[in-house]
Amino acid sequence: MVLKLYGLHASPYVRLVAAVLLEKQVPFELVPVDLVNGEHKSPEYLSKQPFGQVPCIVCYLLISFASATVIHSTCLFLLFV
Repeated sequence: MVLKLYGLHASPYVRLVAAVLLEKQVPFELVPVDLVNGEHKSPEYLSKQPFGQVPCIVCYLLISFASATVIHSTCLFLLFV
């Protein structure tokens, strides 16, 4: 399963997480979230990220949503893969 990174590429936090994933050679899919039209406040997105912010990363049962936590979780994930 490929990690799914939810967010807007223009977000510096999304770019930071994407840079770490690329550096660690972790395959991921960027799932765009339309912030302008309020997609980040939809019930579906809020089920993944309860604060309605980006980025959010989903892999298996792991959901992380603060950029520092996402990076930390990714590094821990790599230890077990």
